[in-house]
Amino acid sequence: MALACLVIYTLMATLFNSFVKPIIVMSVIPFAFIGVFLTLLMHGLPLSMLVLIGLTGLMGVVVNNSILLVEAMDRLKHERPDLRFNARVIEAGRQRLRPIVLTSVTTFFGVAPLGYGIGGREPFLEHVALTFGWGLLFTAIVTLYLVPTMYVALNQIKGWIGQADT
Repeated sequence: MALACLVIYTLMATLFNSFVKPIIVMSVIPFAFIGVFLTLLMHGLPLSMLVLIGLTGLMGVVVNNSILLVEAMDRLKHERPDLRFNARVIEAGRQRLRPIVLTSVTTFFGVAPLGYGIGGREPFLEHVALTFGWGLLFTAIVTLYLVPTMYVALNQIKGWIGQADT
């Protein structure tokens, strides 16, 4: 898993042309673990290989949501240079809020019947579905707060060295 994270970081650093933006994007991954841990506690499930499979898929979706937010902030920098930095961050969050929330909620309701055995039980997939569904709901909320916050914090740090966006 560490090797996969390193490869993902390297690819994003190349695509973003930045060493810091991939860290912002990947900062939500620990919260995926927290969301999964809370799911396990809520449902009284043990940590298993099936849970780790669900977590792996969850990390991909969570990173994708973060990429969409960072990309929207970067895109607005070029499309709307008249907007101040904080206004661009807020606008990007506003633009991506509905797609991220709707995708997360519909995915949750799509996997919930599988996770709760509605319409038949599949023990092999229950843990994967519960992990993925609840973890996604938790991390979607975290992503919408954490990524813009870290983006602003990065800009403030850049301001201390004289390279901040305005």
